[in-house]
Amino acid sequence: MKKNLFFRRKRFLSVRSLFQISVLFVFMFGKIPSYASSVSPDTLSLNMQNVKLERFVEVMKQKTGLGFLYDPALFQGHGDISVVAKGERWDSVLKRVLGKEGFTYTIDENVVVIKRLQNLLQEKKNVVIKGKIVDSNKQPLPGVTVLLKGTTTGTATDVNGEFSIVLVDGVKELIVTFVGMESQTVKLVEGKTDYQIVMKEDIKEMDEVVVTGYQVIDRRQLTSSITSVKAEDILVPGMTSIDQALEGRIPDLMVITNSGEVGATPRIRVRGTSTIIGNRQPLWVLDGVVLSDPVDVDPEDLNNPDYINIIGNAIAGINPQDIDRIDVLKDASATALYGTQAANGVIVVTTKRGVAGKTLLSYSHTSKITRRPRYTDRNINLMNSQERMQFGKDLVDNHYYFPKDMTMVGYEGAYYNWMSGAINYDEFLKEVQRYETTNTDWFDILTRDAYSHTHTLSISGGSEKVRYYTSFGISKDNGVTKTSYSDRYSVMANLDVTLSDKFTAALRVNANVQNKNHVPSDVDAMNYAYNTTRALPCYNEDGSLYYYKVKNNQYTALDYNILNEIDNSSQEYAGHTVMATLDLRYIVADWWNATITGSYTRSSTRQEDWWGEETWYAASLRNSESDQTPPAGSSGHCYLPYGGILKTNVSDAENMLLRIQSNMNKYVDPDQKHLLASSLGLEVTSTKNYAIADEDRGYLKDRGMQFVDMSSSSQTGTDGILLDDYPYFKQWLASPHRTITENLTNKISGYLTLSYSYMNFFTLNVNGRFDASNKFGSESNNKLSHLYTLMFGTLKYISVLFIYNIFLLCMCKRR
Repeated sequence: MKKNLFFRRKRFLSVRSLFQISVLFVFMFGKIPSYASSVSPDTLSLNMQNVKLERFVEVMKQKTGLGFLYDPALFQGHGDISVVAKGERWDSVLKRVLGKEGFTYTIDENVVVIKRLQNLLQEKKNVVIKGKIVDSNKQPLPGVTVLLKGTTTGTATDVNGEFSIVLVDGVKELIVTFVGMESQTVKLVEGKTDYQIVMKEDIKEMDEVVVTGYQVIDRRQLTSSITSVKAEDILVPGMTSIDQALEGRIPDLMVITNSGEVGATPRIRVRGTSTIIGNRQPLWVLDGVVLSDPVDVDPEDLNNPDYINIIGNAIAGINPQDIDRIDVLKDASATALYGTQAANGVIVVTTKRGVAGKTLLSYSHTSKITRRPRYTDRNINLMNSQERMQFGKDLVDNHYYFPKDMTMVGYEGAYYNWMSGAINYDEFLKEVQRYETTNTDWFDILTRDAYSHTHTLSISGGSEKVRYYTSFGISKDNGVTKTSYSDRYSVMANLDVTLSDKFTAALRVNANVQNKNHVPSDVDAMNYAYNTTRALPCYNEDGSLYYYKVKNNQYTALDYNILNEIDNSSQEYAGHTVMATLDLRYIVADWWNATITGSYTRSSTRQEDWWGEETWYAASLRNSESDQTPPAGSSGHCYLPYGGILKTNVSDAENMLLRIQSNMNKYVDPDQKHLLASSLGLEVTSTKNYAIADEDRGYLKDRGMQFVDMSSSSQTGTDGILLDDYPYFKQWLASPHRTITENLTNKISGYLTLSYSYMNFFTLNVNGRFDASNKFGSESNNKLSHLYTLMFGTLKYISVLFIYNIFLLCMCKRR
């Protein structure tokens, strides 16, 4: 919404113009329409037949140029009227028509106030509430709407910000509203008839501001490239993450989806790619606090879609229904306050807050059905069994050279078995005939029509002193691939407290739990369904699984069936995050405030990749089938004589932040032409990551999740197997396969932004930031300094901060 601030510049405007603007504001934004004017004519002519009373008033406004103030409910239920006047005075026409319909009017400052005749005597007996409404600078606010709570009776303030209204029996509160200001509920005190009301600006309700995480800036004073959107405008049913909703909504922002897996995290690029091998992801900021990914990974893993699709990104745990707005900071000017960590852009997410009023209970539910692929789909053009067999026959007839490691199935597989002597000619013909009529529906076997649903329950409300917003969300997202799912449980609580006229506090707590399961990437059931011939059966005639030979790295042909791989493998992820933030704000003066922000975040994740001993992957390491004795000796290439494989990755992350900031925004001259704005802050952060990655072999999940004793000092394994017979496996046991990483990053940062605006004609802006960290320098690995060392200079910096603002105060007073 556009905010007009002309009424503040009263020295440039006449009293008459101010009154016109105030009445225009009520007409545009208030519930009681009114119109302002200049001079009315003495006489007029009318010829109106069978029109509504409202139409007559509209014509009188046009003819006379006067403003009219009335309650629209007054004219409800009145029939049509006819008016004829030739050269008659306007007041005579108005009195004649209104009197006939039971109304009268009074004139105040070129405004005609219409009332009922029967209420004139009653008003003399009723209590009249008067008052004056001003802004935080004690300037009167014309055009403010004042309503009696629970009724449609209201009025608007005049050019001096004053109002008067007749109190209706039973009304105990006034509702005061004005564009760009916080709505107020004023309690009426018995016996008190005169009120002084001070309204505060509510810049977060204005469309003309942007949120950078550190500041809230008027867009007219913005010199950076920032795009802002409301979450409710971009969210569509079925979206479980806010990053999915940004696609196509932000200029110069690309959203790349690398996988169709459930819960897949899209790749986001703000104005292209800034690096080839480093981190390419933008910086996520939640309510002014920088978010970290749940797992501290290397850049090469960070750019690996298969890995990131599992763990997600920093914003994946936030319920999109809890988000109010998103601001994307693109250029260097906008991201300068965040330093080098914002080289890929910044996405600032602002969550919802409570609004003063009655408690509001809201429930949101979405259901989604994802249709699995089918061979009959127009965009799926795959060969049936007969076509595939004919294609294989053509290759054989043309003496095509098949690669050595190729899986021989279909016609070429049957032909290979015949040529190698595994089957005779009659068996070859029988096998070809069977393959031609198989037509396996891999999409039906491996995929499903998935049903997903989300639920969000939120409660908001409060008073002028305490406002709250809480929500609980559940997201059940099932994948098209069987056994794949992504579940999320989230809780958020935002509490805003006005402790006094100068001191406010905001407490924000959000937590989430995520559980996921995917088919391991080396199985890739969806890719298998798209690329496997339909001539290959999945089941034997007796209903058992059909296995065919697939070669491993040693070119040993081992039995393979995709359903066996899915049933005996998994890729599970479990993680939870808790974040708490406290904001304290002290208003030193109308133009100067100071804030202190403290935040603590803790994340824990666990990822398990499991392959059972009956999978092809375990058989390829064993170099034999599960029911066979592994080949011994160095020529056997056996890396796993028994059991399965379990890979685990456990991580814990802890983040702490303390920020002290001073904000100033003031006109330095009485005429309000020169606006000076500044923010100066100190920020101390500490991030600690601890992770353990391990691979264990000989894991027996179906036998109570036990491990076979594979100590390198033992010479005998399970079932009398000698470890010396398997030198490759013994060498693997002797080598380290557990990785422990621990990183501690402490950083102290100072930042300054200074801007000068001249009557909103132009703005000059300067941003600066410095960072000091224990990670800087050639001996960064040895600099595990504690947070207390960095905070030693905090008091010194606070003193500089105070002196700086005192200097600005003196400069403003001098002007």
